[in-house]
Amino acid sequence: MAKDIILAAGFVASGVGATGLTVTVDVWRVATADLAKSEIVTAGSATEIGDGLYAYRVASADLQTYYYYGVFKTTGTADVKNLFSVQLDFADTPSIVSLVWAAGTRTLTSFGTLVADVWSYATRLLTAGTNIVLTKGTGVTGFNDLSQPDVRAAVGLASANLDTQISAIPTVGDINTELSAQHGAGVWGASGGSGDYTVTLTIRNADTLDTLREALVTVKDVGDTTIVDQKRADLGGETVFSLDAATYSLHVSLPGFESLVQNLVVSANTSQNIDVTPIAVGTPSAPDLCRVYGYEYLNGTAVEGRVVLANLQDTPQSSGTVLLEQVTAQTETDSDGYWYLDLVIGKNYKIKLAGAGVQQVITVPDTVSVNIVDLI
Repeated sequence: MAKDIILAAGFVASGVGATGLTVTVDVWRVATADLAKSEIVTAGSATEIGDGLYAYRVASADLQTYYYYGVFKTTGTADVKNLFSVQLDFADTPSIVSLVWAAGTRTLTSFGTLVADVWSYATRLLTAGTNIVLTKGTGVTGFNDLSQPDVRAAVGLASANLDTQISAIPTVGDINTELSAQHGAGVWGASGGSGDYTVTLTIRNADTLDTLREALVTVKDVGDTTIVDQKRADLGGETVFSLDAATYSLHVSLPGFESLVQNLVVSANTSQNIDVTPIAVGTPSAPDLCRVYGYEYLNGTAVEGRVVLANLQDTPQSSGTVLLEQVTAQTETDSDGYWYLDLVIGKNYKIKLAGAGVQQVITVPDTVSVNIVDLI
């Protein structure tokens, strides 16, 4: 159902609301299905509401299909702005607001029989070959009937001496000797492809020359149309490929490092060091800010263009049946899946990745920069 929405921005200069500014706004909408973006208003004229607050009305917004964002601009003097989104015409569903607020202040016991149902499941008897009973307040009981023969039979051990069973497992040396005797000497490890030459690539940090494990290494034909082989670097940063004599396109990706694409020329057995450059996180623009950053990857590949939002949680905005959401910062992931937001130290924010179904409330630490995975 289409609804009118108000996009509003507060401009501040020298610690007070900046009034009398000429403010324009570019309005963008982002499809919730595929994050496709389109600009629907260019240089629209914002209306001054008062005390540094300027607003722009978007008529008949399709909130089921799109997110709406406004970029407010002014040629006047202002150093801070906050973006708000207000949904109008909400009077046709007033019960939703009251239900949300009621649920937020209730205790678990008010949800019908939910508590009783949970405890009912927690105290059920596991009858399939056991006598383990989970009962509220008593913990796990009923293990007295498990004898040594019962345990050995369950895990398939014929002998009562576990050390005897372990000693019968062949070592790597035993396996190597047996394979060499049966099939001749060969190359152990994660070799790939089926070419004539063995190509060993060691992935390293270009700044420190430390080896990097778990980097995704992809060998494609020189036209980048077909994957010849692909694997992750092992604990020593190595990948081993079996390739024919040719020129290939080599791709290396790893969160925290710039994606690398370069030619790989193969004409003989070879070993090469492949150095990738760390992404420079940088520093925030003011001492009371912390740079919160992260990397968005899917199946080892960087996700570009993902919208990342930071909503301030310390001062929730609401008025009767009107819901407001304060969007204090937003950005997009770049070609390396990297994103960052400069946020106020000590404040609580909800970080949301649009279209990915991911959100997390964080408290911004008193430090220059921090990876968001360290706050979860």
